[in-house]
Amino acid sequence: MALAVLVVATACAGGGGDSSPSTTAPTTIEASPATTAPPATIPGVGGPGDLPPPPDALEIVYRVERLITGVVDTEQRLVRSPFDVRIETHRVEPDDVDLDADPEILDLAVLGGAETGPPDQERLLVVVPPTPALRGAHLGTDIDAATEAGVLEPLGFGRRVAGRACTEIRTGAALDGGILRAPTDDDRNDVCVDDEGIVLREEIVQGGQVVERRTAVRVDLAPDLDGEVFEPLGRRIPELDGGGRVRRVTPDSRPPDVTHFQLADVPGSLEVVGRFGVLTDSPVGGNVAGSVEQVISMVDVLAGGGDVLVVENGAAVRGGPVLGPGDIEVPLPWAPEATAVFLATGVEVRAPLPSGRFVRITSTLPLEQVVAIASALVPVDGPGEVVPADDEADVTGRLG
Repeated sequence: MALAVLVVATACAGGGGDSSPSTTAPTTIEASPATTAPPATIPGVGGPGDLPPPPDALEIVYRVERLITGVVDTEQRLVRSPFDVRIETHRVEPDDVDLDADPEILDLAVLGGAETGPPDQERLLVVVPPTPALRGAHLGTDIDAATEAGVLEPLGFGRRVAGRACTEIRTGAALDGGILRAPTDDDRNDVCVDDEGIVLREEIVQGGQVVERRTAVRVDLAPDLDGEVFEPLGRRIPELDGGGRVRRVTPDSRPPDVTHFQLADVPGSLEVVGRFGVLTDSPVGGNVAGSVEQVISMVDVLAGGGDVLVVENGAAVRGGPVLGPGDIEVPLPWAPEATAVFLATGVEVRAPLPSGRFVRITSTLPLEQVVAIASALVPVDGPGEVVPADDEADVTGRLG
């Protein structure tokens, strides 16, 4: 696939707008403590049904205690589902914060790119494959299936945080890391989730010691978000200098001379966002199985009704295999060694293919439905061609 695309890294939430210091009075946010309360009703804990998809927009403000260093931050997360997250970190307590002032750290994730760092310093926009937004303050995994697999453990009690009822669930790692892990006595994360799926509290234990506690102090499920706050600020590294690219291609584009697996039909209420050619330095999602220098892939993205489905056909340019095995086996008719992992944002099915190639299906849909979609993918053989779409600029708008 003779295409340039974007690099990999996980970061979130950055923006645009005036970077001059604010002269307005600080916004006072009362940090309501987490108190014991009846649990919210969520599957696997209190009642039937799935957690709903994330709201179209979300503003949530956290008090973040970093217990190793004794630092307390205020963290504001602005989310525009399903791809965009802006996170502003202010080095003050919530009671003293001015959310109109420039933050010390500004993170941004958008479709195809991510950046992080102080807003007043030179920033680099790192290329990432299209994926549901990480760090979106919403638990989107399949609760029942993840509990059965042992990567989630309902604790059976609730709290009230920021005036909202939530239920405690235990997993093995910080949700911002993406992949859910089985908890242990020494390494765990106790997460309080409300019936909207909003993450109101996290308490992260590493090596038997509490290292971080994040507690919501304000939640707005219908904020008025200006699209400019999600505008990337950083400079993208050109692919010839080691960067990558995510480029929109025509719907019938596919790599030449390899079998390409694609959807026969668009599932349910989803709509096609586009097909993208992607070049990254390493795969998103962690636990790489081998030594991988670059990954090139063709990615179909669909979204609708708050859900996302991403079908990626990829291969290592050099090295490989790309992805390690998942937590559970989900054999597919065309990939009997396929496995699945549970993500904070959903589920991921990994299907290894010969010669270091792979198909990865990532979605906010329940695992059973994702496996059914993966099983029905149609192989397309014969000569293929990659054709940039009319808007062939890089999807981030940087160095197209």
